[in-house]
Amino acid sequence: ADAGGDIGRSPIRVGVAPVGETTLVLVGQRTHTTATTPYLMLGLYPSTASHPWAVRAGHPVTYTGGGFAPGEQVLIYLNGTSGMPALTTTANQYGSFSVSFMVPFGLKGRQSLTAIGNQSRAATTSGFTVEPYLPSVQASTYGALPGTTLSFYATGFAANEVVEVYLGAAKGQTGKLVTAFRVNAEGAADAAGDYIVPSGVEGALYFTLVGQKSGGTGVAKVDVTPAPGGGQVT
Repeated sequence: ADAGGDIGRSPIRVGVAPVGETTLVLVGQRTHTTATTPYLMLGLYPSTASHPWAVRAGHPVTYTGGGFAPGEQVLIYLNGTSGMPALTTTANQYGSFSVSFMVPFGLKGRQSLTAIGNQSRAATTSGFTVEPYLPSVQASTYGALPGTTLSFYATGFAANEVVEVYLGAAKGQTGKLVTAFRVNAEGAADAAGDYIVPSGVEGALYFTLVGQKSGGTGVAKVDVTPAPGGGQVT
C-alpha cells in the first residue's frame, strides 16, 4: 500500500482454483484489515500431440502439450485414466511440456494418451498409431538340390532382434523351427542362419521368418530339384 493506504495496480499470480466465481481476499499485514474482490476463474483447455503420429514399436515418440497450469505435475495415461500413469512430467512456467518415450513391443494399432493436470485436473486426449513390421526376406537361392546349404537375407525387422526361421509344408504355415539368427541395428541380415536341404525332398519349400520382438513375418520360397539320377545325399 502507498502512503495513503491505497493500492493503485498490482499484478498477482492466480493459483489453481475451481472454475467459476471466486473471491480474492486482501489482508493488511499490520492492521489485519480485510477487503474482498470477486473474479471469475476460467477453465483450462489444454491440448496435446504426438510426434510422429505413426510409428513402429521400438522407436521413440515425443509427446507435447500446452494449456496446463504453470508448474503443475502432468499425469500421462496410456489407453485409459485409471491405475498408475505411464509417464509423469512437469509443465513449465507457460503450462507446456515435452516428453519422449520408446514405444514398447506388444502395442498394436491405435493408442490413446491422456494427460491430466494433477492440480487443475484439466485433461485432454490424443494418440498415435503403432504400425506393424513388414519385413522383406529371401533365401540365398531360389532353386536348390538336396544337400544344398541355405542361408537367408532379411530387411525390415526390429533392430538387433532374433529372427526365427520355420519350415512349413505350404505357404503361410509356421511349421518346424530349423534355424535362427540376429539382425543388425538396421533390422537387416545378409547370409544369416543355415539350413541343409535333406535328401528325398522335392518341390517347393516355404520358410517363415518371424521376429521374436516385433512379430514381423516374411516368407521365403525355395524350389528343390531332385538329385540327378535319383542319388541319395548324405
